[in-house]
Amino acid sequence: VTAAAASATSKAPAIVRGGTLTVAQVGASYPGFDPQGSSNVASIPMYYALYDPLFYPNDKTGGIYPGLALSFKTSNAGKFLTFQLRKGVKFSDGTAWNASAFVFNIRRETDPVQNSECIPDMTGYVGTKLLGPYTAQIQFNRPVPAYISLISGAQCGMMVSPAAVVAEGNQFGLHPVGTGPFTQTSY
Repeated sequence: VTAAAASATSKAPAIVRGGTLTVAQVGASYPGFDPQGSSNVASIPMYYALYDPLFYPNDKTGGIYPGLALSFKTSNAGKFLTFQLRKGVKFSDGTAWNASAFVFNIRRETDPVQNSECIPDMTGYVGTKLLGPYTAQIQFNRPVPAYISLISGAQCGMMVSPAAVVAEGNQFGLHPVGTGPFTQTSY
């Protein structure tokens, strides 16, 4: 084998975009991938494929780093959390990620009808409001120091497309739409 031939065979293949990824989920008790509708830990890898969280957990430091939220600040003795959100992001259905989508998601995961697993951690939740196109605020009636940890990663921090939730209703988990790197075409 010549040096040129050896060099040609050691090159990495070109990246090809698109294609199909088939995933088998063992032990799934909930049909679909709605982060506010599943109690199945086995779904978490799929959530990261379909959705982006507000913050990512930093396993090395125990802290967080930006996701769909760039930053947050607390005020009023920790009862108010104000979020600056990432600009220029779209859900895979074309819906814009902005403060309106943030407010929709937080209100959805605190709605008792949704029966979200986030509700027990939202004790003291008062409301969520828009402060600007990419700024939103959550208000609690007491400080909730664990809230940022709660929204750093799977389930409560995963943001879904408001338009897809409205269109699909209680079937959203079978037709999930997020801002993550993958889309689901069939279930």
